[in-house]
Amino acid sequence: MRPTLDLSIAQRMAIGVGLYLLIAIGLMASVFVRHEESVRAQTAYIERIVPLRDRMETYERSMVRTVMAVRTAVLEPTKQQIALYRSQADTTRNLLDQLAREPLEPSDRELMDRIVTASQAYLRTADEAVARAASGSFVAGDDLALTRRRLALAGYLEQFSAHKATQAQAAVYAMATARDRLRDSLLLAFALATTVLLAFAWLTTRSITRPTRRLLRTADALERGDWQPALALAREPDAPQDQPPRDEMRQIANAFGSAALALESREQRLRAESRVAKSVSSTLERAGTAGPALRAIVEHIGASIGVIYWTPDAARPLEPVAAYGVADLGPVAPGEGVPGQAARDRRPVVLGSLPRDSGFAVKLGYDQAPPKTVAAFPLLFQENLHGVLLIASLRTLAAEQLAFLEAAAGQLGIGFHNIAAYERIQMLLADLRARNEQIQAQNEELQAQNEEIQAQNEEIQAQSQQLQVQHEEIQAQNEQLREHATMLAEADDRKNRFLGVLAHELRNPMAPISNSIFILKRARPGSADALRAQEIIERQTRHLVRLIDDLLDVTRISEGKIRIQRERLDLAEVIRACVEDLEASFEQNELTLTLDLPEGDIPIEGDRTRLSQVLGNLLNNSIKFCDRGGHVKVSVTVTEGQAVLRVADNGVGMEPMLLPRLFQPFSQGEVDPARPNGGLGLGLALVKSLVQLHGGTVTAHSEGPGRGAEFTVYLPLAERGVLA
Repeated sequence: MRPTLDLSIAQRMAIGVGLYLLIAIGLMASVFVRHEESVRAQTAYIERIVPLRDRMETYERSMVRTVMAVRTAVLEPTKQQIALYRSQADTTRNLLDQLAREPLEPSDRELMDRIVTASQAYLRTADEAVARAASGSFVAGDDLALTRRRLALAGYLEQFSAHKATQAQAAVYAMATARDRLRDSLLLAFALATTVLLAFAWLTTRSITRPTRRLLRTADALERGDWQPALALAREPDAPQDQPPRDEMRQIANAFGSAALALESREQRLRAESRVAKSVSSTLERAGTAGPALRAIVEHIGASIGVIYWTPDAARPLEPVAAYGVADLGPVAPGEGVPGQAARDRRPVVLGSLPRDSGFAVKLGYDQAPPKTVAAFPLLFQENLHGVLLIASLRTLAAEQLAFLEAAAGQLGIGFHNIAAYERIQMLLADLRARNEQIQAQNEELQAQNEEIQAQNEEIQAQSQQLQVQHEEIQAQNEQLREHATMLAEADDRKNRFLGVLAHELRNPMAPISNSIFILKRARPGSADALRAQEIIERQTRHLVRLIDDLLDVTRISEGKIRIQRERLDLAEVIRACVEDLEASFEQNELTLTLDLPEGDIPIEGDRTRLSQVLGNLLNNSIKFCDRGGHVKVSVTVTEGQAVLRVADNGVGMEPMLLPRLFQPFSQGEVDPARPNGGLGLGLALVKSLVQLHGGTVTAHSEGPGRGAEFTVYLPLAERGVLA
């Protein structure tokens, strides 16, 4: 039924909001009055009581400091204490003057006058007492007078504080009363507003939920396949036709009904299109496709006559393959009649309101009548004509029905195209089978030839495999030759560099020796020049001997002529002895040496001399490549049956590409020409060889140029026992 009040939701909301605003305005006026009372009480407390109380507390604190200053000046009448008292007294007088000028109520003014009088009397008495104390004439009577003045002032201050406390309590009570009234007003406003809102919400909800529940019941019926409740919504004459209802829920119901009508029509069309599509896809015979499809089309639109024509070519006549409501049909030439015209133009032809003498008639059994609509649709697929769909109806066909006929014609065009394609495929398959038989005979002949060729290929493949093996052997030999040539080139390069370095290293000591001999010939024996020349000759001679020893050691190691004299040693003791031998070199080069050795002995089996040579070469290497002020650290750790000796410095470091060949004989990195210490590049090669002779290994590490280097020697530990 149509609601009593035909109002939209917006109109109902406007009425409810108007009532709510009227009530809210009245309540807000009451709240505003209570709020003003609270504000006045709070303002009185803040502007009249709090400032005077705060200034009075400031004055009391200043007076307390003044009393303390008087007591200090009387007991210790120095100039500094008297000056402090007078400064504090001036501050107190200023605060007192401000209080005296403060506008006050009559009751406050009377107490304030008493406080001012008592304060001034106390300050005068204090000035006199301090003056007598400064002159040395202070007596007990002066102290008694100060005490009486102070007690009198304290009494007045206490009375004033009690009076202000009473005023503060009254103000706080007034504020509390105003807040309570404001709270009661707010609660009343909230209760009334809530009541109005709830009532309005209930009425509005009721006007929405009742139609909504009806729509939900209609939706449930639709889900079960029952269209009647939805269709009833569309057919309900509950509103004038020229004026739609203002109620949105009624509008939704009408729209729901209209949508149901559209959906019902759409569903019927989809079912009909599904029947046509099923007929098209179920068989590849024209009669089996056209008959069921034509029946589905005619039943859906309620037509009286229906015919489906087929043609293999647009230039050939149309042949009937299915008919409904008509018999004795013959071929139709292109351009003849309505179906021929549709086939020739390849577009639909629709005729309506035909006269009785038009020649078109629908037989009714006992009579005949002219159709209201005759429509012909060409069956096309990609502009190729496959037939025509002809429909005649005693009723005028709507636009939706004509659209359905056009869609059905499109499906039939696809089906007839598939049938034609199937027929062509069958013809091609028959031709293909004939050709396959011919090809099979040729294949048998080719097979015999292939077998002969296969035998020849196998022989060629065997020869090719032999050639491949020979080629791989030659490649392996070439690779070995290339590697050998590379090794020879590297050895030749190292030899050339070694000869150059050796010549340079041998020539360097010869010049100082030659010069020193020249000086010895001319210097007086025993003179300072002669002694210095002799020291130079001895030092350079030792350098030459060391170079020659390194060369001899490398040669002996390469020929296997060095023998290790093994004995049980304490590695820590060997390290300390070697470090002591090189202390002078570290001091001469201004380097710092740090030892980090574990407590107790480190038992190993080895040659003391050769181990000292290993550590000496590593330390000399650090001395050589550290700048003055550098640092060298020697540390030993014991782990997993090994003694790990590390020599680290913060010297010039090494390029990463140098590390793989660092321990090869005559290998050196780029040496700064300004660095005085050279070498043959044999020290680290000797270190590696000697460590290996002891059953150990040695590694080198550097983060790069300028970041120092670290050498690590791993030596096997001897079994624990008494050291020799």
